[in-house]
Amino acid sequence: MAKARKKSIPITRRSISSSNTTNTTTLTTAGTSSPTKKKFKQSSQETARLIRRYHVLNKELAKCNSISEATRRKEILNEMEAMGGIDWYQKASQLGQSKRRGGDSSKWLMQTLKKHNLFSKQQGKQEQSKIVKLLEVGAVAPDNYERQKSWIQVKPIDLNPQDPKIEKQDFLEMIAPKKKDEKFDIISLSLVVNFVGDPKDRGRMLLHTRDFLNQNGLLFLVLPLPCINNSRYMSPEHFMKMMKSMGYNHCIEYHFSNKLAYYLFQLTKENVKCPPYKKQIMNDGAIRNNFAIIIDSSSNSSRS
Repeated sequence: MAKARKKSIPITRRSISSSNTTNTTTLTTAGTSSPTKKKFKQSSQETARLIRRYHVLNKELAKCNSISEATRRKEILNEMEAMGGIDWYQKASQLGQSKRRGGDSSKWLMQTLKKHNLFSKQQGKQEQSKIVKLLEVGAVAPDNYERQKSWIQVKPIDLNPQDPKIEKQDFLEMIAPKKKDEKFDIISLSLVVNFVGDPKDRGRMLLHTRDFLNQNGLLFLVLPLPCINNSRYMSPEHFMKMMKSMGYNHCIEYHFSNKLAYYLFQLTKENVKCPPYKKQIMNDGAIRNNFAIIIDSSSNSSRS
């Protein structure tokens, strides 16, 4: 009995996909190619994969500073662009923090403020109570605090805003306010520090927050849990010690969920010079990650 021949696919239906581009090239009967854009996938699995890979590439990119690494730098930038660039990363982040996926960290902050009776006058909408000013760094949505707009005034900023209501701004390059009434009562760094590729810039970012806060101001910080409890160069105890050295002596509350570490710190010492913190192995092992925060003499901000 003769074997059945495999049905061939017409050339008009064949497509060639390239891992280095966000487009798919389709061959026509005339032999010419016409690019078609890849669609952004909204599944939780795909968005999580995109975010993880983008973080890895961003960290590699931060290490490519010398001329000899120019080729590798170009390869990384090409891969990032092939993934959809910062725009797709931001879209994935927006979906990740959406309320239907339980990723809106502002909810924990509001619950914690209420639990500890912080800004109780403002929350109670008492007359002559000062509006709470909040700087949201790395904002992916402008309406995280919409329900609290009667007592919280939010300034959302991001490197690549996905909404016109979010100001385009690099926090590390942001000039600190000189006047007291221009400073903030709360700064939010939710899944921001871990996105910074250079460990020294992470240290600079944390120190820089002090220049924007009022006396006894609050720092709301969210990190992926593995950055805190599964790094070669970090531990929960080391992180607490580092934050105290910066002047954040009072940790009002912290919480570890399955994936995230939440912290609410209070700035209790304003004019403190933070000692250096080098990158040192604390927990060695093959399954550990390389998240680190470095503070050296150049890291200390103008307040020091």
